[in-house]
Amino acid sequence: MSRAFRDGAAREAFLDRAYTRIIRISVALGAAGAIAGLAAYNAAVAAGFLLGSVAAILNFVWLHHAVTTLVDRMLNQGQSGSRARITLSFLGRYALVALFAYAIFKSSTQAFGAFLIALPLPILAAMCEAAYEAFANAKDPDSTDT
Repeated sequence: MSRAFRDGAAREAFLDRAYTRIIRISVALGAAGAIAGLAAYNAAVAAGFLLGSVAAILNFVWLHHAVTTLVDRMLNQGQSGSRARITLSFLGRYALVALFAYAIFKSSTQAFGAFLIALPLPILAAMCEAAYEAFANAKDPDSTDT
């Protein structure tokens, strides 16, 4: 699977799709982990892993949205956005994860452990994306980017 980037537009289009690839990889890892948890342990572990995956992916999506909103706000200083809304949405992400964690912790310690294991899935997906981009860049003989 060779990707030759002959022009900057092709490279930019490839990199612009990184966010979508990270989400897809996270969903695939979450599904695989839930299936493995069900096969190796029980339904509580699978459910905990699945809920942890959902919380992690939602958190990642909302973080992306918050960063995009902040960058837009910095670039378009004439537009006024609600500073309180941005702050509440930022803190709300963590409150939601804490609420999920508390509910799972009260129901099953096995599910809670699986929930915690699933939380860094978007980071693992981003690492997979970085490896994919490095591989794609290594296949480009004309690449000057480092």
